[in-house]
Amino acid sequence: MSLLVGGAGLAGLGYFIKRQMDAMDTTGKLADRLGTTTEMLTGLQHAAGIAGISNEQLATSIQFMNKTLGNALAGGKEQQRVLASIGVTAAEVAGMDTGEAFVKIADGIGKLSSRQEQAYATATLFGRGAAGMLNVIGS
Repeated sequence: MSLLVGGAGLAGLGYFIKRQMDAMDTTGKLADRLGTTTEMLTGLQHAAGIAGISNEQLATSIQFMNKTLGNALAGGKEQQRVLASIGVTAAEVAGMDTGEAFVKIADGIGKLSSRQEQAYATATLFGRGAAGMLNVIGS
């Protein structure tokens, strides 16, 4: 009987380890796709989770931010204006790790004086569906 229980325990442990390894692989691939490190992405996912934002919403917002920064570098006036309002230039964050750029932009948005300005900057830089990102920025 104890052999059966021990075998079931080992099988359960093996399944748990496989799931963890799969999750780490998925996170690593997503981090590569977004242009950041696994460690940075894991930290952002943790902050997003506390704020009630799913990993998918976070990834979508980061992808939108990357596109927005590209638009600003290409001369997009509105993106440049919003970045300037938070004390950031597209050229300044262009060479940064995406996660570091996210943190720098989030810090800038957090320093805006009103929630309305923060909401507009968040929508412009992270996408219209990113209203929940204000909770991440505040954490």
